[in-house]
Amino acid sequence: MDAPHAAERFTLADFVRFVRAFLEAGYRFSDYEEVARERPTAGRIALMRHDIDFDVLAAARMARVEADLGVRAAYFFLLRTPFYSVFNEAETAAIREILAMGHEVGLHFDRGSYPKEMATEDLAAACRKEASILGEWLDSPVRVLSYHRPGPVEIEGRAENSHPLLNTYMPAFTTAIEYRSDSGGRWRYGHPFESDAFRSGNPIQILIHPIWWTDEPLDPYEVLVRFSARRRDEVDLNIAKNCKVYRTGPFAHVTDS
Repeated sequence: MDAPHAAERFTLADFVRFVRAFLEAGYRFSDYEEVARERPTAGRIALMRHDIDFDVLAAARMARVEADLGVRAAYFFLLRTPFYSVFNEAETAAIREILAMGHEVGLHFDRGSYPKEMATEDLAAACRKEASILGEWLDSPVRVLSYHRPGPVEIEGRAENSHPLLNTYMPAFTTAIEYRSDSGGRWRYGHPFESDAFRSGNPIQILIHPIWWTDEPLDPYEVLVRFSARRRDEVDLNIAKNCKVYRTGPFAHVTDS
């Protein structure tokens, strides 16, 4: 497929320019606890949010870019997903590196893993349980969560849904300030630079998925095709490391892990 138009191009070099444009416009990158406490409706304040749906290592790479730019962001990780495990050695090391760079780590709570109908107190309890597991594993408390595949109840953003944890759909982070997202590898609701908030110098929450931001301009479908191929290679290599039967052909050289 053809590479996307420059206006929709998501490369790491474009991300650097994107962040620098906010800094040059006088924006300060804040965190969710500060915004919840201060409740700003004016001023050059940005919340940089990263929901990690697929690739933890891509998240760590983006975190390094932000750290080099002096920007602090929030990274939200799934506890249950077929694409990665926060408990694996490589993923754990990457997330700890993200924390060490000064970024915040939160929970990406998969609402789809639970019954469709849940009482508010049960939903909040599930959020607390997963946040506690993630925080204990990383030796770092989790105070904020974002919902993965949120339903109408979660999108309402009521504080009771995640109490006492903050959730990124709360009115302080959405209705009180502007919100833009790169979901699906396209700017949802329009490019942040075209928003009233950016033009007026007002607060904005930006959701960036690191997987879309690559070394070269790619169509979102191609990004996922390449990710799938990498994961297959990783699975094959790990099978060979753990079972001698598989050490044939391209994996004949593999030794015990």
